[in-house]
Amino acid sequence: MNKSSFYTIKEFDKKDISQISKIHKKSLPNDFCSILGTSFLKNNFYKEIINDKSAIKLCIEKDNIIYGFIIFINDKKYLSKIVYKHFFHLIYYSIKNIYKVSFILYLFDVIKIVYLKKNFKYENGYELSYVAVKEIARKNGLGSMLIKKGLENIIKNQNSQFCWVKTLTKTKETIIFYEKLGFEKYHQFLERTYLYKVL
Repeated sequence: MNKSSFYTIKEFDKKDISQISKIHKKSLPNDFCSILGTSFLKNNFYKEIINDKSAIKLCIEKDNIIYGFIIFINDKKYLSKIVYKHFFHLIYYSIKNIYKVSFILYLFDVIKIVYLKKNFKYENGYELSYVAVKEIARKNGLGSMLIKKGLENIIKNQNSQFCWVKTLTKTKETIIFYEKLGFEKYHQFLERTYLYKVL
């Protein structure tokens, strides 16, 4: 039997934030929110995601243990809203992490992302903002399951014609992963590859 058949997918909520924050931090160590730390993820970032009614937020679990999650956002200003609302928290966590080279490099990356988002052809579509699976559960198709389920939800419940994703790296394996799910390359900017899918 396929190992993925033992898992179930559901919408995550407040009680799941702790598990998801830990997966985010460990699976996406170079993400800006991860660099700011688990406390920022748990107490600030994910509380805003939960409150975003238009966001599609799913997790995949087995025996009440979460092994992965995915977030689709259709509000291109969501990052700005988080920055404005949690400005002092961001300053605090930034000061704590400013000595890290990765933090400085990612700060520059965030500026690039803001610029590209304003000029991105499919900015009115849903952005596949985050997808992550625990290392022990990888290679079982969980990431693909989460993406397919999320896209089904967009098509069924939302008024959107496009979905797009930006990769953290331009590794061939990552790009092939998204291409197998029907995404096409749209833009390349340094380490990031932008891909989109017509729904």
